[in-house]
Amino acid sequence: MDFRSILYIPKRQPYNMFEGYHGKTTGIKLYVRRVLIREEFEDLLPKYLNFIKGIVDSDSLPINVSRETLQQLKMLKVIGRKLVRKALEMIKKLAETKEEEDEEEEEEEEEKPKKEEGTKAK
Repeated sequence: MDFRSILYIPKRQPYNMFEGYHGKTTGIKLYVRRVLIREEFEDLLPKYLNFIKGIVDSDSLPINVSRETLQQLKMLKVIGRKLVRKALEMIKKLAETKEEEDEEEEEEEEEKPKKEEGTKAK
């Protein structure tokens, strides 16, 4: 099975992220061989990741499929699991880099008063 995806995690949460949780749809578009099949495909990502936008392009899915056939394809379940795993890895990586940046800022703030004290003493 071969597929490519581009996922986008917005820098800030959407203003209406928690409103209408059950009525929202995901921002994932499904393409097969660069042909748009579904504009909003809810089965790829769970509801708690509905803020993630992206596209999925697969060469191994059939191009002439109905909605019912798409829901029953096991390949889509595999693609969905891999997308969820990748999205969670991206979120974890973003959190780690944010923690590192915060630690660096705290160290810089601690060093500034020491430097100022040294210049005032001279």
